[in-house]
Amino acid sequence: MMTINVKAFATFREIIKDHDKDMQVSEGTTVRDLLLKLCEEYPELHDALFDGEGADQLKEYVQILMDGRGIRHIDNLQTVLKDGVTMAIFPPVGGG
Repeated sequence: MMTINVKAFATFREIIKDHDKDMQVSEGTTVRDLLLKLCEEYPELHDALFDGEGADQLKEYVQILMDGRGIRHIDNLQTVLKDGVTMAIFPPVGGG
């Protein structure tokens, strides 16, 4: 088993009710797998993260970083997690 530290920000923190959450996953787990595991625990998270009913596409402005590096620049949702990494989830940022 591996431990992944998940940091949720803004609206995602409100859904998960925690800024920092350690999750246990098996070797070979992808970012998508971990997000789906979070969605099982927090069903309202699914619609906040993904476009449509499936889990193949993140909403356009959702940003996920693995140890500070955007997953879109690695293998996107198929990025394989490594033991001890920190995965940060940022919602779209509004402003004016």
